[in-house]
Amino acid sequence: MPAGRPSEYTPALGNELIELMATGLSLTAAAASLGFHRDTMYDWSQKHPEFSDALKLAKGKRVLKLETDLLDAPDGPTVTSRIFALKNADPTEWRDRVQQEITGKDGGPIEVAKTLADLDDAERELLRQLVGKRAGGE
Repeated sequence: MPAGRPSEYTPALGNELIELMATGLSLTAAAASLGFHRDTMYDWSQKHPEFSDALKLAKGKRVLKLETDLLDAPDGPTVTSRIFALKNADPTEWRDRVQQEITGKDGGPIEVAKTLADLDDAERELLRQLVGKRAGGE
């Protein structure tokens, strides 16, 4: 038998978590409301598949609440704060970051004009100095 305190997990906690997060609470706040740390929620989701499903549904319910509130919100600070909450709650769907990929001609690798072997003595010395400064923390 493993040492340590027994788990306080019960399947009913999954439903309670869903209800709390459906009101817009974060996982941290909902877990605290239940009397636990959010890391405990993640531990339980690893050990109990039904709790893992409840946690995923709870996060979705929170996003639903935040999006619905955003659609119903008047303009101004309320909208801004709800968008901020959504960016944190669901960064996959609510992000501003644009990702760009750079490739060479026709999608191939980027060609480098010179290799280290192609450098002349002055260029090699300059490169040594730059690398030395970086290695020295300057």
